[in-house]
Amino acid sequence: MHLRQWRALILFVAVTLLWVGCGKPGTDYLGKWQNLKNKNDQFEIVRNGDNFLLTKTTQGFSGKPQTTTVSCVLKDGILESKGGFMTATLTYVKATDRLTTPGMFGGSVEYERMK
Repeated sequence: MHLRQWRALILFVAVTLLWVGCGKPGTDYLGKWQNLKNKNDQFEIVRNGDNFLLTKTTQGFSGKPQTTTVSCVLKDGILESKGGFMTATLTYVKATDRLTTPGMFGGSVEYERMK
């Protein structure tokens, strides 16, 4: 191999490793999630361009399933959804592969990835 071919090969390998190793920000949030303590509390996060959509299906007052979808943005590594006077946040914890969010009455709520 000539020097030019070696350089091209090295450049190709370096670019490929960089591309494979660096996923888009927020990829860790994608998927289906379930509350550790309440298995009926589930939601799914999908990418929507540069933002995300969180979709949750619950049982409505009439007993029929009711689906709610909210838009989220990734800000400083935390997924945020703003509505009215509140901002809901989800934080990905890499060490446990879980999501955590502040609880409504204090503490926090943890979600695990569904298989």
